[in-house]
Amino acid sequence: MHQAGKLRIIATSGKERALATPEIPTFSESGFPSLAGEGWFGIYAPAKTPPATVAALSVEIQAIMKLPDLRQALVLLGLDPRGSTPAQLAEFDESELQQWQPVVAASGFKVE
Repeated sequence: MHQAGKLRIIATSGKERALATPEIPTFSESGFPSLAGEGWFGIYAPAKTPPATVAALSVEIQAIMKLPDLRQALVLLGLDPRGSTPAQLAEFDESELQQWQPVVAASGFKVE
């Protein structure tokens, strides 16, 4: 719809501009720094997976994420493909928890 000119996107919620639509500013760039959030995907293994197996999987996944055809296909879906190490994913998980935990608590949401 955007590319066809039938819809005007005023901003995106990511911390950086989207690869698929680099002409569209982020909310932060538009003067709304508190409006930030983005969807993401991670690949996890069971807790007792041997560290050597996790490391080997990580190397392969990072290599796959660098394949030009895969990257292009993901960008066309509106995704910004990135790879990371298990340590970087754990750090990211923690930062997401710190960002969203107060929002969930303020919403009154309770797991039943």
